[in-house]
Amino acid sequence: MVQTFQRERNLQPTGAVDTATAAVMRELLPHRVRPWAVTVASLDRPSKAEIARLQRALTGLKFSVSEEDRRRRTLGVSTQEAIKSFQASEKLVTTGTLTADTVARLSIHAEHNFYSENKHRTRELQLMLGQSRGVRRSR
Repeated sequence: MVQTFQRERNLQPTGAVDTATAAVMRELLPHRVRPWAVTVASLDRPSKAEIARLQRALTGLKFSVSEEDRRRRTLGVSTQEAIKSFQASEKLVTTGTLTADTVARLSIHAEHNFYSENKHRTRELQLMLGQSRGVRRSR
């Protein structure tokens, strides 16, 4: 189903929800709330809500963040170590601090994880792909 979606939109038909496929999906449903989204308005001073989303994304991707850091919603030692580990896994400079590249890549991986780790959400994605395919053909 994903490959069909990709072919119909002249994307590489990998069958995986990669960066390009996810971008097209976001365009199709711009009104939907994206609970996986990791955004930071100010890389120097992220809000507690932004830190909480960042920590959820990191733990969802199996990077360890301490309970204390999560409870306080701070960029404590364990959160910084998790950021470093994520940066290393992405072959980014491993500073343990937030950069635009780190946030962007974390958001992409969190989005993929959001759908692939939950059968219900995966089913919703399949339904959306099927519906958009029908809309595309009716033009």
